[in-house]
Amino acid sequence: MNESPPESRDELELHPSADDAIADATRRFMTHVTSTSRGIASLQQADIVTRIHVEQALIRFYAPRERPRVFMLLALIGPAIFGAGISGFPLALEGDHNTLLVAFTIMSIVGGVLSAITARLDS
Repeated sequence: MNESPPESRDELELHPSADDAIADATRRFMTHVTSTSRGIASLQQADIVTRIHVEQALIRFYAPRERPRVFMLLALIGPAIFGAGISGFPLALEGDHNTLLVAFTIMSIVGGVLSAITARLDS
């Protein structure tokens, strides 16, 4: 076994199952791009799918998605409401402020839920 190691990663041999997985992923991606290109061409009322339609489809796949403003607003408001609820909770416990206690508890729960939702959607 006097084989020399490959000089670069491009020279590494692919296992047959890895080669099959790559071929399958390539077929699925090609199907996706083809379908999206046809949809774009149809929306533009084109007679045929052109290279421009394919490039527009690829841009849709690779362009970063912009978050809706509502999502960004929730991402800011959720932690703020949670923080306000948590920080006001001890203050309401000190005195006999049942209404404040309920309000701060609700704020903490709502803020925590909003924070959890935005964190989940962001991942």
